[in-house]
This record gives sequence, structure tokens and C-alpha cells, in this order.
Amino acid sequence: MIGGRDRAANAQLAEILSDDPEVRLLRNLGNPIAPSLLVVEMFPEHAEVLREWLGPEVTIERDMPLHPFGRGHEIRDPQEGGSP
Repeated sequence: MIGGRDRAANAQLAEILSDDPEVRLLRNLGNPIAPSLLVVEMFPEHAEVLREWLGPEVTIERDMPLHPFGRGHEIRDPQEGGSP
């Protein structure tokens, strides 16, 4: 996830990232013309380069895998039998 206080800059960044073959822009959150947050997929190394290029005005956070109830891979489909 990428975001900063300057929503106009976020919109410009969304345009730049949409043209970057190493980035997949998944979603703009907030106003479409001036988003507050960009949801993107990219390799961690690419995010590091982007973080250095953009500086402290923009926050880049890595999304962590979701593990409902803290159980992650232990959760099974009830139709497969057994209980988690």
C-alpha cells in the first residue's frame, strides 16, 4: 500500500505506477481524481527503490498475509472433514 498526504501527488504516482511493468495497480482508495491510498503489487526490491525515490513524504507499507483467528494454514474446509 502506498499513500501520502498530497492527494494530487498520489494521483500522479498512480499514473506513473500504472505504466510501470513491474507494478500492478490494484485499486485507488478515496476520490478517484485524488486518491488517499494506492493498493499495488510489486516485488519488495522494487518497493525499496520506490521508497528511496519518493522520500519520507510517501509511506509504503507491505501488506501482511491474512491469517483469520491467528490460525493461518490450519483452517480447513468443513466439507473436507475434521475441525480446525
